Amino acid sequence: MAYRVVLFLTLWIALWVGAGAGLGYLLFKTGWTGAVDGFFFALLTTFLWPFTRILALLAGAPVLGNMATPTRLKIGLSVMIALIIAPTIGTLPKVEPASPEGLFVLGQQVLIGLAMGFAMRIVFSAVEMAGEIAGLQMGLGFATFFAADSGGSTLVVGKFLGLLATLTFLSLDGHLLM
Repeated sequence: MAYRVVLFLTLWIALWVGAGAGLGYLLFKTGWTGAVDGFFFALLTTFLWPFTRILALLAGAPVLGNMATPTRLKIGLSVMIALIIAPTIGTLPKVEPASPEGLFVLGQQVLIGLAMGFAMRIVFSAVEMAGEIAGLQMGLGFATFFAADSGGSTLVVGKFLGLLATLTFLSLDGHLLM
C-alpha cells in the first residue's frame, strides 16, 4: 500500500507542477483516464476518511486544540498521521466523496473525531473546575489572572490543576494513545 501512496504523490506532483498539461494530455489520449481516476479515487477515499477524523480530533483535543496552537500545525500533523495510518486501515466504505452518501460519511467522521476530542476536553475542564471550586473554598478567590484562551480572568488554583493534568496526560503518553 505504501507504493500506492508514493505513486499517488508522484503523479499528483507531476500533474500539478510543471508537467501537468503534458502528462494529463498523454493519459487522456491513451485512454488511461479511467484507470487513473479509479486509482486516485481509491487513494483519495483511503486518505480522506482518516484525515477528517484525525483533524477533527486534533481540533477538539485538549493539548493541541488550544487557540495558541497554529492551524497549519494541526493540519500538517493530521496529514502526517493520516498518511501513516491510512495504509494500515482495513476496508473503507466505497463511496464517492462528492456524493450525498460521501458527504454523510464525511460528516460522520467529523462528528466522531470531535466527540473523541471533546470527551477528553471534558475531563480537563472538570479538573480545572475542581481547582476553581477548591480555590474559592480555600479563600483564594482574589488570586486570579487574565487568561487569553478563555477571554477573562481565571483562578490560579484552577489553572494550576489544569496544567498539572496536562503534564500528567503528556507524561503518561496520553497524546500517543489519541
